[in-house]
Amino acid sequence: MAKSKKRHPVVFGGVGYTKIPKSMSTTMLQVLCDLSQLYHGRKTPLKYGTKNENFCIEKGWFYWRRERAWPVLSVDRQPQIVIARDPMDRFVSMYGWLCIEEGLRRCGPSVHDIHDFARLVHDWVRRGIVPRGLPLEKHIHDHIQPAYRYIPTRFRYNKKRLRIIQYTDNGSKMAEKLATVFREAHIPEWAIQKSLARVSGTKHTRPLKKSHKHEWKKEILENPKSLYYVLSTYYPDYEYFGYKLPKRKGF
Repeated sequence: MAKSKKRHPVVFGGVGYTKIPKSMSTTMLQVLCDLSQLYHGRKTPLKYGTKNENFCIEKGWFYWRRERAWPVLSVDRQPQIVIARDPMDRFVSMYGWLCIEEGLRRCGPSVHDIHDFARLVHDWVRRGIVPRGLPLEKHIHDHIQPAYRYIPTRFRYNKKRLRIIQYTDNGSKMAEKLATVFREAHIPEWAIQKSLARVSGTKHTRPLKKSHKHEWKKEILENPKSLYYVLSTYYPDYEYFGYKLPKRKGF
């Protein structure tokens, strides 16, 4: 039997983070990788080869480096960052990534458009399973889950340490919101500026996809049945994160 790797507590330089797919998670892991390297003594974080590469995961977030560039709050006092995204926008984004970028066939033979996807996601989440055999079975299962389910139980009903940041594709605004939490965690200003450099001044939505997302969202909003499927599936997210329900036509 293969020996399991020993897990070590991850220290992101003084903050916690809850990863929610299609909510700026790739960028956030890169930010925390930079922050972790700075905390463990690297003056300049190592650069990534590609967008999806995150060697901090492979390196165990550099837990083995003895250097500590600043004191951190105890784990039970560290703010826990959650990036929340409008549930409808998140649904449209996951459709674009799972079914369009990766090829419509990867979502299964029953998906021909966003309406099919809305119906099937509603069914998959309700039943708690994704059909076996789909090329992106695990990705689909992970991405379609309502966002609130990713919040650890110890925080879900006690939001005192949660710092819920509502997502926007404006990089400067996201950097400002994150910087506020980093300062609360007593992270030094020089480390804040370096770790958030990849966020500030950037757009997190590719221009080519933005028009497509707008059209897909419009299609859902104008189709009562598809809108029902999305709202029924992600209503807990609207309630938990405080987003307003979209106007419904034909109900």
